[in-house]
Amino acid sequence: MPSRPRLVNALLLALLLGLAACGEEEGAASVPQAGSAPPAAAAPAPVPPPATEAQANRTAGSFLDTSTIVPQNPDAAICSPEPVFDFGEVLQGEKRDHTFTVGNRGAVDLTIRAVNSTCGCFVAEVTAPDGKVIDPRKHPPTLDMMTLKPGEEAKVKVELNTLGQRPGRLQKQIIVISSDDRQPALRLTLSMTIAAGVEIQPNPLQFGDVLRGQTKTERAWIKLTQITDLEITGWVDKPEFFEVAHQKGQAPDGSAAIVLDVTLLPNAPLGYFARALVATTNDARLQQVQVQLYANVTSQVVFSLGNQIDKSRIDFEVIPFGESRSRSLEITNPCAEEPYVVEGVELESKHRDKIQVTVEELERGRRYRITLTTDPTLDARFFRGILKVKAKHVDTPEKQIPITGWVRKG
Repeated sequence: MPSRPRLVNALLLALLLGLAACGEEEGAASVPQAGSAPPAAAAPAPVPPPATEAQANRTAGSFLDTSTIVPQNPDAAICSPEPVFDFGEVLQGEKRDHTFTVGNRGAVDLTIRAVNSTCGCFVAEVTAPDGKVIDPRKHPPTLDMMTLKPGEEAKVKVELNTLGQRPGRLQKQIIVISSDDRQPALRLTLSMTIAAGVEIQPNPLQFGDVLRGQTKTERAWIKLTQITDLEITGWVDKPEFFEVAHQKGQAPDGSAAIVLDVTLLPNAPLGYFARALVATTNDARLQQVQVQLYANVTSQVVFSLGNQIDKSRIDFEVIPFGESRSRSLEITNPCAEEPYVVEGVELESKHRDKIQVTVEELERGRRYRITLTTDPTLDARFFRGILKVKAKHVDTPEKQIPITGWVRKG
């Protein structure tokens, strides 16, 4: 009996001989015999259809290659030759712009539905193939933006303002929504490295608590780290309740700087606010410099609760059952021109019948004392409420103060 390797070799040889015989038979069949009819003429090659008008008008510099239209992309297909663009290093506060190209490399019309940005620091301006300019922010969201025929292009211009952005790597995106089912959201990406052209210390500039009607001045330094000849030429929408003075000088560390003295004026509104102080400059790259301002303007009327732990509430702490305890609220108003006159006091609590409230007018329009006293029969493991003080005053017509306490038995 032959060995296994010899058997395998014999089978392979037989297979090769059979294939060769088949080739000879096919070749013989293709040769015409004497007296037989001549073979039919081969069918002519199909003539390609004439180019469409859109293809004929396509510019030589277009990124859309005619070979990619059919049959590779029989549907609408959105594309961009450069979906990512890097500005490189950009000074903080500098403005830059870039235009992306978006086109249709498919065989049917492509609908651009919307162009959205991922943040408010830049805007997109879209130009249709016919030259029409569209502002995506004003375009009705229920309407499609445009239609791109096969081979047509649109331009998406992006304007980026780095004012207020922190130094370091930054990446932003614009999203083009279209009828391409395979890529309904095309992302166009801008990236850059933001470098500090100047250094502002401190930023933000904190004013803290300021009584209404008073002034307070804080100082900041714009350190000239890269742009040594920077000058301030004006202000953009400066808040009317701020006054700013600036001059060339030195920062506390001795480096060259523009010294800013920012004054909060008496007409500042009541409450906490944050404002951006934006200065224009003489530099073509760093056109604006921004300092953030924080302040809390409070009423001149002061409510002293006598609670050192939490100054926002009246705390009776733990009262042994059967005992009485009092807590006093002192109200002072240093401004005689705007008197504070208490008109009523109300306690909201389900235990208000066990808490007595008295009001003393120590100096009309200037000083008051409100005393709360618990009854010895108050039987509540925990009690709370709201003391409402109503007064005739421009800033504080009503003040609500929480009260809390515990009663301990045994």
